[in-house]
Amino acid sequence: MGTFLFDATGIVVLIDPLGIPGAVRGGKHPYVDPADRTIIDNLANGIEAVTGRRSTEHDVSVVLAVAKSDLIEWPDGFWPPPPFDRVDGEQVASDSIRSRLSEFSEATREHLLLLGCESLVGACERRFRPENVFYSRIA
Repeated sequence: MGTFLFDATGIVVLIDPLGIPGAVRGGKHPYVDPADRTIIDNLANGIEAVTGRRSTEHDVSVVLAVAKSDLIEWPDGFWPPPPFDRVDGEQVASDSIRSRLSEFSEATREHLLLLGCESLVGACERRFRPENVFYSRIA
């Protein structure tokens, strides 16, 4: 890992949905299981080895972002995500944007759990500060 990683304030972990059983239209594809917690453990262990401090002691945000989200069978109204900065074409206040992003993150987290990603979600929330772990969907 590059030394830049250990000074990072945020880390984005992309999840390939093609390996999540039942998540992708047409069924499971033969890729590495993205629900496996190994990537999170390796990331946290690397940070701990280099810094000498537990990963939970670092003030780093971790975002689990589901890539290729347009391939996943989300519940109705779940994809594409709504715009966060506008409601009915009007700009919204920044605290409202934060609230909407938090709701989006929590909804994504809950659906990842339903798709069988408990190990991955649990690893993030145990190896890093839970309040600094976020969830996203990107195309």
